[in-house]
Amino acid sequence: MKDEILDNTLEQISNFNKSNANPFEEFCRLVFKAIYTVNPPSDNPNKIGIKKENIISKQESKTIGELYLLKERMPAKHYRNSPCLLGINNPIVIVCIDGNEFIIDGSNRINYWFGKGDLKKLLQVNFHEVSRHHLIVK
Repeated sequence: MKDEILDNTLEQISNFNKSNANPFEEFCRLVFKAIYTVNPPSDNPNKIGIKKENIISKQESKTIGELYLLKERMPAKHYRNSPCLLGINNPIVIVCIDGNEFIIDGSNRINYWFGKGDLKKLLQVNFHEVSRHHLIVK
């Protein structure tokens, strides 16, 4: 079954990906970075693999206030507030691993909108959920 929300996320990643990596590989890299920023696994893997068929995607709207609080709870924080204006209205991308949410794309946009002061403004969010036992650490 085609996952149009994941396809939208991958297109978004490919449009702003400076490394020219395969968009799904870049998605996996961003998931690895979000999960293991503070506590990398002891065997020092450098990659994480996910099978597309193990991802459950949905689209929601969240307020700037909700997204900012989530961003502040994450171990790696980005404080830049100058997103690429071409993508200013792109969805925020969140990966949910066993109930833990990680922003993998959109921190700069959250900071930008937060700085504008409208905490009730709704932003579109692409959620991608995967169980930890479906992650393949390489």
